[in-house]
Amino acid sequence: MASIADKSSLVVLPTGLGKTIIAAMLVAHRLSNKGGKILFLAPTRPLVVQHRETFVNIFDMDPQSLVLFTGSTPPLKREEGYKGASMVFATPQVIENDILTGRVDPKDYSLAIIDEAHRAVGEYSYVYIAKRYNEDNPQGLILAITASPGYDRSKVKEIMANLGISNVHLENETSPEVMPYVHEIEMEWIKLDFPRELEKARLLIRSVYDEKIDLLMKFKLTSKPRQYINRKDLLAMGEKLRKSLNSNKGGHGNYYTAIKAQAAAVKLSHSLELLETQGADAFLSYFEKVKKQRSKTSKELILDGRVTRALMAASKYEEVHPKMKKLQEVLSELGAGQTAIVFSQYRDTTKRIEEMIAELDGIRPVRFIGQTKREDDEGLSQKKQKEILDKFRDGEYNVLVATSVAEEGLDIPSVDLVVFFEPIPSEIRTIQRRGRTGRRRTGKAYIMAMKGTVDEAYLKVAKDKEIKMQKVMTLMDSKVPKSDNQSKLDHYVAEKPLVICDNRENPQIIKLLSQRSKIEVRTLQVGDYVLSDRIGVERKSTTDFLRSLFDNKLFEQIGSLSRSFERPLLILEGDDLLSKKQTSRSSVRNALISIIVDFGVGVIATRNMIETADYIVEMAIREQIKEGRVPKVRGEKRTMSKREGMSYIVEGLPNVSSTLARRLLEHFGSVEAIFLASEEDLKLVEGIGEKTAKGIRDILSARYEG
Repeated sequence: MASIADKSSLVVLPTGLGKTIIAAMLVAHRLSNKGGKILFLAPTRPLVVQHRETFVNIFDMDPQSLVLFTGSTPPLKREEGYKGASMVFATPQVIENDILTGRVDPKDYSLAIIDEAHRAVGEYSYVYIAKRYNEDNPQGLILAITASPGYDRSKVKEIMANLGISNVHLENETSPEVMPYVHEIEMEWIKLDFPRELEKARLLIRSVYDEKIDLLMKFKLTSKPRQYINRKDLLAMGEKLRKSLNSNKGGHGNYYTAIKAQAAAVKLSHSLELLETQGADAFLSYFEKVKKQRSKTSKELILDGRVTRALMAASKYEEVHPKMKKLQEVLSELGAGQTAIVFSQYRDTTKRIEEMIAELDGIRPVRFIGQTKREDDEGLSQKKQKEILDKFRDGEYNVLVATSVAEEGLDIPSVDLVVFFEPIPSEIRTIQRRGRTGRRRTGKAYIMAMKGTVDEAYLKVAKDKEIKMQKVMTLMDSKVPKSDNQSKLDHYVAEKPLVICDNRENPQIIKLLSQRSKIEVRTLQVGDYVLSDRIGVERKSTTDFLRSLFDNKLFEQIGSLSRSFERPLLILEGDDLLSKKQTSRSSVRNALISIIVDFGVGVIATRNMIETADYIVEMAIREQIKEGRVPKVRGEKRTMSKREGMSYIVEGLPNVSSTLARRLLEHFGSVEAIFLASEEDLKLVEGIGEKTAKGIRDILSARYEG
């Protein structure tokens, strides 16, 4: 405990061996010695709920002070909940948004626990949260926990650098400290022969696939030998082809032909994998979906005689697939009171497995999948997932037939047997699946693979990666320096300016700004951003601009901006306003002219949020660092000239725009004369109709009631 109590650490420990208990011990140590609050992050809502329940049971603390926040918790409720919390359990996206909008302050937390820390790469929310936590709270501690950080040393270093971690604590099943608590897992790799009856279908599909690959190889899109090209390579080829198509003015025909070949190769590659690893039913089912697709590529594939003959050959196969047969044998040995999980990559396969094994005596299977809804599959809500796990725990079911949703985090009871219906080329997921057994007593894990297929390749990849991961983690020490490599969004200036942001602005742009400037998030009465004592910025997407214009709210906002800042600015973000369909170009042009001429508001057009953030940061640097000006949120309007003050008063009348205010003042000569004018006199001014004139007189003559 000494090392992780003093240094931010990455703890790598096999599933089920007490990572959460280690976290609990550190929480107790931190609270008693440093005080402050504790932040506990986990990637999914069920996992967050599980961790909170564990800590409620472990600690003698008021459960009300252990708060739980996910995306379904309203922002105002979160903001209030942070105040009285001792521990906050949350999903990372929620905390990222709340840091950006100022609802949560990293300085309040003495310890941040990051579960499933292998996710802390790229743009995942863990990366931003840790960066802000370490910057704003140098005394804070991070505990990152995972069962498997990955086999790539550079990736492990990236995780550590992203989390600001310098200390690694690694234990595996063979570590002296762990061995007494680990039950043996009997691993068995079951290799099965590919059915001869399906060989014809495989050869026919392979011949079409090879034809498409031969065409693609002419474009020199990869340096790999053709026999080693996988689906990931095919997708990369598609990206290169589309870029080449966009950048070349001539030769489009050749590129279109190649793009069609690439799209067909992706479909054929997937169908081959289904045929080889899942069986004829999965293969035929996939092509039924392809038949319904309207793309030219799909239609041409279905019309290819070789594909037609392959489908006919596969439809004649009536035997039970070798994997299904072996799975039945394995599960039939399940004893009374024993449980199992069968993992499969594909939802359709989990359906077939559930139906097939339900026929076995003593087997009570249930399908356990994710929440995503599909055309013919509703998915499972989190509530339904919990119900299934409760029934599995109570013995109503004894076999879970699961997709990857059961690999990570969820509080699934330890089982006696884990079956991989197919290998997966990921050491992280392999370890997570295998870790579902062997916690209470000796467990078994079977991995089924078809000989001479992609299964064997995936099996070898997973084994090699796991061995490499153990070597890499053993070599890692506590002296790993923080990487100088920063996120692509990190573009620091020598001195960071301060940007005051309205808390109703899009969190993504606030995140972009926070990478290059200090931000302060608050409710702004006028504008969206304050850059100095004289510059305020209103940001609108082109869609918002048009909506505000036609709802008659635009000039009210622009008027407030103009009156509040000496140098008001409007940023219009997105497509060209005049290119929008069903838009009156004349109305838009006149509105922009009025904003610039009548209100004195500058207009900047940007293509996207990144460009908007660039303008805001560069202006803030110029104002604050070069000009020495300080951002100031105005509690009251700036001092106006007499002319501006007169316009301001008249614009407060019902349905009176700045243009109408100017006309009224020019006609009557003073504010007083306007206020004394009759309806008939008011209607003499261009643009003032009967309705507007009546509205003005009604408001001026109405009696005020407190």
